[in-house]
Formats: sequence, structure tokens, C-alpha cells
Amino acid sequence: MRYIAPLLLIATLPALAEDLCFGFLNSHPDRKQIPQAEAEEIQKGHLAHMGNMVKAGRLLSAGPLMEAGTLRGIVVYRCASLEEAAAWTAKDPAVINKRLTLDLHLWRGPDNFGQPLAAQLKADPNAKYEMTKLPLILFRKTSSAGTADVLTKQRVEVSKLQNKLRTSGPFLNSKDLAEIWVLRDMPLEEATKLAQNMPLAKGGYATVQTLTWFVADESIPKP
Repeated sequence: MRYIAPLLLIATLPALAEDLCFGFLNSHPDRKQIPQAEAEEIQKGHLAHMGNMVKAGRLLSAGPLMEAGTLRGIVVYRCASLEEAAAWTAKDPAVINKRLTLDLHLWRGPDNFGQPLAAQLKADPNAKYEMTKLPLILFRKTSSAGTADVLTKQRVEVSKLQNKLRTSGPFLNSKDLAEIWVLRDMPLEEATKLAQNMPLAKGGYATVQTLTWFVADESIPKP
């Protein structure tokens, strides 16, 4: 699903963007304590499933979130629909065995998201890559509805942070999420302050949640 940015936003969004399925892996509400050997076997199957998704050209990026809590990780798919991505994830042993659940959202990101790592791993599943910890910001919607003017101001201000951002983009038709950032390596306090000074947060249209994403460095664009 590809989208050519309208003229109004051409200076603040990538000229060519792609609509992707952005998924949050959450701890299953019925998750139970199980023997370590069983947990390791499920984890092995989970990683094998994601490897198969990479080889199929479906999974562009994935990795755990380092903070303790319900949110456990992220998966980003190239997909035709949210339903398609949900069907793929339903085959994950960690989902089948009630270790994880999936919360999916349509996200408009840069068309080079996940590259070149996806191409490398599809050609050679044993290709080497480097994992890194990056600050990730979620702008969560409040009950106040943002106007088109506020959203335009947000995009303008985001464009000024290109030396600090690795990637960013809005969620489409999500009830809960406005947009997401993945920043260059920096203290979480600095990342949080940057986000809190943006029009969405300052205007009370979104709250800021700061997380740490452990992800393949090659899968996140480097502007």
C-alpha cells in the first residue's frame, strides 16, 4: 500500500510513504508460569516463526521493548490489510500458547522502512546484523480532538528534528494512537522532552509514552 504525499505536506513527509501494519506484542492476560524448558521451546518457535516471516518478505522489523510491563515487543509487517497481518501472527507459537497477544494498527511510514535488512535476510537468513537500543515515542490520543491546523504544525515541527529522528509517522484511523517516533540513540529524558514540546502534546491532544526498543539497527532508516 503506497501513498504519494499531497502537495501541502510534501516538505514535511517523505515524498513516497508506505502504509504498514504496526503491531504491539502484549503479555497475554492468561499468561501463566511454565517450566523453563517449555518457555525456551516456545521462544525458539517464536523466533523461527518470525524468521519465516522475514524470508517471505512480510516482516520488516521486530524486537522486544525493554521496559517491564504489558507491552513486550513490536512487529512491523508489509501487508495488504490488518486482517492479513493478524492471520500471520496467529500462527506464532507464542500466540498459540497464550504467551503473547497482538494489537495491530495501520501506520504510514517511509517506504524504505525495514531496508536493507529485509532484503539481506530474505536472501540469506544467516546474514549478520547489529541489534541496538533506540528510544521510541508513542503519542497516545486524549479525549481532545486535534484540528487539521495542529496536525500540520506537528508535521512542521517534526521536520525540524530530522537530525534526531530515525523514523516517524502517523497512525491511520487508530482510536488510541496518533503517531510514533524512533529516535537516534539518546537519553530517554531527552527524547521525552522533545516529544512533550510538540504541538500534539503541548495542546493536550496526546500524551507521551517513552519506551526503549531493542531492534536491528539496519532495519530502521538512517536519514
